[in-house]
Amino acid sequence: MRLLATPALAINPPGVLLQARSLAFAPDFASSGHVFIAFEGRNGKSHVERYTRSATDQLVFDPARRRVVWGEIRVTVEHALGAMHFDRAGMLVVGIGEIYQQALSQDLSSPLGKLVRIDPSGDDFPSDATRNHAIRADNPHAGVPGAAREVLPRGLRNPCRWSSDRRNGDLWIGDVGNQSWEEITWMAAGSFAGANLGWPYFEGVAPGLEALPPGFDVSSLTPPAWAFPHPPMPGLVSNSAGCAVTGGVVYRGSLMRAWRGRYFWVDWCRGRLHSGVETVGLGRRVLRSVIDRTPMLGLPGGANFAQLGMNTISEDAQGELWIARQGRGIGKLYRVEPEAIQPALADASGRGGRRRRVSCPTAS
Repeated sequence: MRLLATPALAINPPGVLLQARSLAFAPDFASSGHVFIAFEGRNGKSHVERYTRSATDQLVFDPARRRVVWGEIRVTVEHALGAMHFDRAGMLVVGIGEIYQQALSQDLSSPLGKLVRIDPSGDDFPSDATRNHAIRADNPHAGVPGAAREVLPRGLRNPCRWSSDRRNGDLWIGDVGNQSWEEITWMAAGSFAGANLGWPYFEGVAPGLEALPPGFDVSSLTPPAWAFPHPPMPGLVSNSAGCAVTGGVVYRGSLMRAWRGRYFWVDWCRGRLHSGVETVGLGRRVLRSVIDRTPMLGLPGGANFAQLGMNTISEDAQGELWIARQGRGIGKLYRVEPEAIQPALADASGRGGRRRRVSCPTAS
């Protein structure tokens, strides 16, 4: 792997771009050349935009071939747009935080505190220059008066990283907690449209910031598959599992066969890599056999990824695990591989270039 001297895309609209949050290639990228980017704006708004590959250079995208898919989404720095992926129907699904206004998570008129699903190839809002997308008729709130028709599940606080299992389409959401609990939710494919994950009535397995409305049916909520506590802020350094869950993917690669089917996630604060085995028990979906995998990575001096500025874990087209490092102007990508194979390491900043071994045993 090598870093090209020319960036694939460099954008900085005046007064708009502050920080890129996520990107997703169109399912038909080979023919369309479309890539979708979610970014946070200096104006307190976030945007989803589409860019198209250059007609003269297949390795770069043309900033002039820009389309606003959804703009002017009100956010905060911490609770902006999160992960963005295409589902099996070719619809774009985006996670959005609730900007510290917890009531919005249960408010169907707002897209905040939700996962939203849109068709970026259409336009159901021709008079709105900031909403150039269509709504699928099978979206659960497409026909609900007053509802944001893009909404899928609600009751989320900050779903900055989520994924779907490439084998069966199951949904996995890492929802960043408030004061006490982090949670990971697992929902079967086809069951999450219209689901309610409970925030702000619950935080993890504990009561949340708001009391349940009178007569509310608690059984209608989807509980987390795994939740772990963290100390109240400030002073987040402790021996807990962390303070800001960064989920995560179900491993479906071929390099580490013993790990297939395990869900992997990390925590932004402590940078520990964990895995768990998905199972259905007592009428609900849970993670069991949760293991801290960080010692297996063989990092120099036993460092964890928090010390290295870790901020995400993802998978490539073959289902192999990649971990990204941020911090101090130098970004790096690590691919997790068996000990017998030299791992790939890319310096995302174009500086440095040192190779570092980041490896995991093949045994579980």
